[in-house]
Amino acid sequence: MEHLITLLQSSHVDILLGVLSVFYSFANRSNEIDKQSIQIKEKLFNRLVYLAQCGTPVNLSYKMSSDQRLLWIQIRLRSLSILILSSAASQVKCLLHDNLTEELIEILHLSDAASVVCFVSLS
Repeated sequence: MEHLITLLQSSHVDILLGVLSVFYSFANRSNEIDKQSIQIKEKLFNRLVYLAQCGTPVNLSYKMSSDQRLLWIQIRLRSLSILILSSAASQVKCLLHDNLTEELIEILHLSDAASVVCFVSLS
């Protein structure tokens, strides 16, 4: 589990999405996360909160392609989903802020319908 948490520090979007998919499966289909020690869960939840807030990449979104922005929003949503499924909902409340809402609205207004369909299917 610690190795997976370490991989969540990657700057490669594909790695992040892959590891988040594993954690999503753990949270959705098993009690694997619940079985972990408090320290491990704290590390995981802290990293998920960071990814849900999405740090520097989203702040630079005006320099990103639409595809990159979609991937970072997918990372944010997947992180939020894992937190909710892992009963860390108290940490989620502060993450559902205007920035995420604005980003989602902006993405959904893209003229490229294929990008939106791709985004929704990946989420």
